Amino acid sequence: MKKMLKIFLILTALYAIMIFYLSSISDLTLPKGWLIQLSYYTGLLQHSDYLFLLSPFYPLLKQQDKVLHILLYFGFGILLFLTLRSTGRPVIKALALALLIGILYGATDEFHQSFVPGRSANIMDMVADVTGLLFAMSIFIIFYFIKSMYFYLARLKNEKITR
Repeated sequence: MKKMLKIFLILTALYAIMIFYLSSISDLTLPKGWLIQLSYYTGLLQHSDYLFLLSPFYPLLKQQDKVLHILLYFGFGILLFLTLRSTGRPVIKALALALLIGILYGATDEFHQSFVPGRSANIMDMVADVTGLLFAMSIFIIFYFIKSMYFYLARLKNEKITR
């Protein structure tokens, strides 16, 4: 195995274990307003001039556990893609496989939660998981699109110079 593959494989496995551990905790409750408090502490909402930026996300502020699902599966999606890409798979195959593995893991995790006292399986949690995965995949799609455009434009420039 390549060194990077080993590193990404270990990180992805540890991340999956962390998600499983968090979903195994009975009655995992978040403090009310944790997302708003976090944004104040990190300086994101220091100026009330920027509060209007949160208005499209108001429904998420009411469902803060969904934000946590999105963030967790965003990170999981990134690690899955990097692991699969380090095997030498083409970008499209790595994206599709990372999305598939992430969705399957999220579904099995929701099923697992149905057996944990104080927890339940929830389709909206699954939607949030998939949303996080899609955000992660879209980051890589944008990155590879910009990268391919850069190389395409550089090649066009070199062709004009050699003519």
